[in-house]
Amino acid sequence: MEPSDAREGTTQHADPETPACQSCRSRKLRCSREVPSCNRCTRLGIDCRYDYTWNKPGVKVGIIQALNQRVETLEAQLEAVRDQHQLTGSVSTPSNLGYDANAIRDLVSSFMEEWRDSHPLPDQRHQQTIDDAIVVADSPQPRDPVVTTPDHQPPHKRRFPEPRGRDFSASSAQLPLDDLINAIIDAYFSVVHPFIPVIHEPLFRSRLRDPTERPKLIIVLHAMMVCALRYVAHERLAGEWLGSYPDALQKSRDYVLLAGMDDLSVENFQALIMVAFVHVGDGNANKAWPIIGTLSRAVVYLGLHKESDEDYQGELCLKPLCHLPQPRVWTEAEERRRVFWNVFLLDRFCSTITGWNVNLSSEDVQVRLPSDGLYWTKEEPVTTPFFNIWDSSMAKIGKSVSFLPSHFSSLADLDREAAATAPASERVSPVAQASKGPTVDVSTIGSFAYCIEATESLNRVVKFFLQRPVKFESKQQFSSWLTRFKELDLQLIHWKMFLPRRWKDSNISKEPAFVHMDPNLTLAHITHNTSMILLHQSIAYPHVKILAKLKSASSGSAETCQLAASETANIVQKYLQYTPFVGLVNAQFAFCAFISARVMIGEL
Repeated sequence: MEPSDAREGTTQHADPETPACQSCRSRKLRCSREVPSCNRCTRLGIDCRYDYTWNKPGVKVGIIQALNQRVETLEAQLEAVRDQHQLTGSVSTPSNLGYDANAIRDLVSSFMEEWRDSHPLPDQRHQQTIDDAIVVADSPQPRDPVVTTPDHQPPHKRRFPEPRGRDFSASSAQLPLDDLINAIIDAYFSVVHPFIPVIHEPLFRSRLRDPTERPKLIIVLHAMMVCALRYVAHERLAGEWLGSYPDALQKSRDYVLLAGMDDLSVENFQALIMVAFVHVGDGNANKAWPIIGTLSRAVVYLGLHKESDEDYQGELCLKPLCHLPQPRVWTEAEERRRVFWNVFLLDRFCSTITGWNVNLSSEDVQVRLPSDGLYWTKEEPVTTPFFNIWDSSMAKIGKSVSFLPSHFSSLADLDREAAATAPASERVSPVAQASKGPTVDVSTIGSFAYCIEATESLNRVVKFFLQRPVKFESKQQFSSWLTRFKELDLQLIHWKMFLPRRWKDSNISKEPAFVHMDPNLTLAHITHNTSMILLHQSIAYPHVKILAKLKSASSGSAETCQLAASETANIVQKYLQYTPFVGLVNAQFAFCAFISARVMIGEL
């Protein structure tokens, strides 16, 4: 029966070969397939139309066998071409392969045309699939013909979208032209470098000119952008950089984080130090703490926490893994040393203002203090002393810390330090101790080393006094608490008293009419004053439980706090007034100014 005859006759039952009516197909509903009208169209009273030109899904009968034969023919021709070239040893050129390639191309085209007729796809997918197949046919090596989708995924498999996020690739973080890069480098060394002296400028600039060394410094250049691009004059910036540099800085910061965590190298650590320094200074401390925590352990993994030529443990049966080769010159060794000490300062400052434990303990600090910057700039080798870092086991109230030395010439002096902190019956006299080791020469250290010492003293006050639990009702614990206070106070007084003459004043200028404030020496002095304030404030403004016991001593400690705050205010004012270009001060500088301002406001 023809379709026209079916519509004119009576209602017939559904035929499984009859497609769904157009109304049910458009609504994606199940159709009863009855003619001349299905149940749904009859109920709704709408015209029911059937499209008998719709084809049943699937391939036609026999098409698979025909396609397999064509594939076998294609493989045979490709195999014959390869065997012919192997026998003759000829080179495949368009002249001697033109006929074979054209024949294979025609065969593949006809093959894909027949596949297209059986599997209708959008036109653009046809062309892409045909082009891919022709490329396969032009290849001299035979390949199994695989029909793929335009996204190069196997058929009938869903391609999941790529996760969206920041692009951390090197191409996404582009460095500007050399002219702007040079301006950024100049701004970095004039503004940022004095507070984080972690790079030797002449050595860095010479490495930039070396084609073999420059790739290692790409991450450092990106970090310098993050630090110093803000201090480059706007007229030096290109037109497109003036409006888009915040996005460029974010990309450079992301690149430094990804590349810096990807490998252990001195350059990576230098770049991460710069980014952490900027985050702390900008008030984004939560971004800085993870970087500082990583750096404080990574410097130990890289071996920067100890001297490479110091025999500090004797012979080892199992030596730790060493990533770095021996430094080529003393300047490079000093640069590595300064990388460690900059991380040390970040770790100590983080611990001081958050109350968290330090990551670098006394066992992790087996490296000499940095040299005076004058020796480093002139590349004049000197030997600096070691600096004593207190063991956390000494923090418990009741243990004496008055015999711990500040400097020692070698790590062998640690044995004498242990003897000094031993019980009185086992102690060696100071004269005997001095006779066992060479005299410590502290003339080779400068402002950066004294800033390290002052920062460690600040951390000692916090960890060994302010954060120690004490039961003030116990006479013994209260007495031990006062003893610890006196020991720390005496050490702070001695540090200031025994400073070399040239470092006693934060103004290092030798000319009376000229004021030159060294950033690190300025920071060392105001950090020392902050240590005095934090130590004495517990006596000056005592807890209500011990107010009566400390009534006579509180006035003296209050005066000490006021004098330290006043001195800090004078130093800060002088620094801000006489420094030619104050682009920034680091977060520790601001913290010390805040502690002093709080005391001075309390006076009012």
